[in-house]
Amino acid sequence: MSLVKLDMNFWSIVDKQYFDFMSQKKRIFNNYDKEKLKEHPFYRTLDTKEATEAFIELRDFVVDHFTHRFPKLFTKKGNIVFNHLLNETYDLDEVDPLVVVTRMSMEDYYVTILDPETEERTCVGASAAFAGGGFPIAPIVGQGMDAIHGPVPYYESKLKKSMNKWFERFTDPVERASIHIVWDRDLASSELYSKQRELSEAGILTSQPSSSFFRTGSPKQKRITIHSVSPYAQAPLHGSVDRAIFNSFRRFKSQVLYIAIPFAIVWSVWTDARDYNEYLYTKAGREELERVNV
Repeated sequence: MSLVKLDMNFWSIVDKQYFDFMSQKKRIFNNYDKEKLKEHPFYRTLDTKEATEAFIELRDFVVDHFTHRFPKLFTKKGNIVFNHLLNETYDLDEVDPLVVVTRMSMEDYYVTILDPETEERTCVGASAAFAGGGFPIAPIVGQGMDAIHGPVPYYESKLKKSMNKWFERFTDPVERASIHIVWDRDLASSELYSKQRELSEAGILTSQPSSSFFRTGSPKQKRITIHSVSPYAQAPLHGSVDRAIFNSFRRFKSQVLYIAIPFAIVWSVWTDARDYNEYLYTKAGREELERVNV
């Protein structure tokens, strides 16, 4: 699992695919019908006090991030949140917290809490319209991490310890560097391979992958913690000098770690070997060789 530091200013963004993502989310979640969501395979929540508090905390964090990061696209007045891109409003007293964050952002969400009795993290809610690899959503809600990952090969012997250690260090935001390649341009897993069903074999072979039935994506797993938006997020040029200095230092550090240190080790070994070889050609060196060979 390759983990990289996550910049909280960019943990969730609004890009040119926002409208496409949100329209497909709306279709997948049946226009967010409250009754249909109760039995939806990609959306499930636990109705407990602890779970509700976790959902509210997540909602407040997401709303605060979007209204500060994109102040012209998302605004809040009292308990009403305005999504000016989609021309939608969300009453925080009426709409479920997990539905609010699902309708605002392009991300999928898995909410976990630490059980004080078992000291194990339990998934209390999930909203994942674009779950990579067809990972089941509804069945995992209410289960602990061990039960969820039980079917994974070698989980108990090789993965469990490192994964639990990763959750214990739940301080800094990180993301898992990964890329996912799937069929079909539609983003709902229920329509996977739909182009393959529509096209004949000859049509599939002659179609351009980028425009017909093949796409790549990067559904990275992100572990977020409560952070505020940096003032540079809305005016990134203000921090250009700082970033230039930081990036120069980072490149220099990489050169030291991956080039200078190995070179110094090789140079030290080579010079020691050279000096010892020259020593063997001296009178003292020849006498030492004679004593060793006797």
